[in-house]
Amino acid sequence: MSTATRECRVCGVDVKPCVCGSYSFTPGICPTCVDAEAGVDKQLVFEHRMREMGIRRLWWDLGFEDFKSEAGLPVLSECVKYVEGWPQTEGLVIYSAGKGNGKTLLAASILKGVGDGFFVNCAEMLVAIRLSYDDGSPTDVLAKCRVAPLLVIDDMGAHKTTDWVQEQLYVLLNYRIEEILPTIITTKAEDFSRVFGERIGSRVFGHCRVLTLKGGDYRREKHEKEEP
Repeated sequence: MSTATRECRVCGVDVKPCVCGSYSFTPGICPTCVDAEAGVDKQLVFEHRMREMGIRRLWWDLGFEDFKSEAGLPVLSECVKYVEGWPQTEGLVIYSAGKGNGKTLLAASILKGVGDGFFVNCAEMLVAIRLSYDDGSPTDVLAKCRVAPLLVIDDMGAHKTTDWVQEQLYVLLNYRIEEILPTIITTKAEDFSRVFGERIGSRVFGHCRVLTLKGGDYRREKHEKEEP
């Protein structure tokens, strides 16, 4: 368990770890600076909040209104309803066979709308888990993945799937399901159970609703339209 303090990125005071059962993680901003009444610049607080939730800079200023795929409008509608109906006990699997369909944009927009959770790229999460084995203690990323009110695992399947990977994903997802903590997964894996194993497939599909995005790569289409 980590006991190290971190310096608040706003005011510089030491921030103590937050203990969650046998796990702990240390926020990068102190409670005083999170409070809007403390007089801290709201944009600065927003940026640090995005960092704490793991949302990368690319998605800070983007939201549901920036989703431009006409073929994906039914899925967009379901994602908006998910936020409006928060808190939820059900997770989501946002699937599309191709890239550039807006899976990550929708997932990040849901998390921003909910305002409490953690976003992680699946491959990066697996690296963090492996590092926790190396030094004998869980990393901040792993701790957040376990206890986040809403966890977004982005691009699940865009990595080599070994027995070790399947085991780590099962342990994490099973823990969250049993704690009734919803998870949103974005993936291009069409045969989910074949790629990740029957145990994971059964658990995920038993507790997550599948939203299938259709249409082409609208990012490429947008770029081509903007070319002179």
